[in-house]
Amino acid sequence: PSQELTATKRSSPAVNQFVDGTELAIGEQARVKLDAFVFDPGAAGKLDLNLEFGALRFSTGTMAKSAYKISTPSATLAVRGTEFDLAVDGDGATYLVVRHGAVEVLGRNSESRQVRVGQTVTDSAAGLPPQPRLAAVAPVGALPGKIAAMDAALAHALAGAAGADSLDDLSVLAPGRSVRNGAAP
Repeated sequence: PSQELTATKRSSPAVNQFVDGTELAIGEQARVKLDAFVFDPGAAGKLDLNLEFGALRFSTGTMAKSAYKISTPSATLAVRGTEFDLAVDGDGATYLVVRHGAVEVLGRNSESRQVRVGQTVTDSAAGLPPQPRLAAVAPVGALPGKIAAMDAALAHALAGAAGADSLDDLSVLAPGRSVRNGAAP
């Protein structure tokens, strides 16, 4: 197992791209642990992440859909060829908004929900996933606020970064995303 940790501080977002093309943007004041990464385009591939707190944007790469698993203190996400935003609060509550594809959310109570493109779900700290809802055009609240803060921090970092144009091919930073155009996610 990899057991790699990325912990960001205020005004220090991060962007990672894995060898399979998986992309991960991490907001400021976040903690993400890479539990396992095995690159294999076949059935043996595996990417397991744990978002302890903070916000991230995730876009799958070329491995099999079953290779991807994201965990939070209150839920486990089975990723199905997807791009999504995820935020976790200090108490473990989890907010998910799916941008492309679908994500299956399994709560600590063993209930699961399928969240599709354009839908959100907020899983309580107790791990009780409710039915998904349509994503709001301008979501409000602490957890969506973490995603907006991530977008702002990434935009600020990219504006001052030499060679930022070399990041244009990353879907998590694509021109249509709020990171580049200043629009709400």
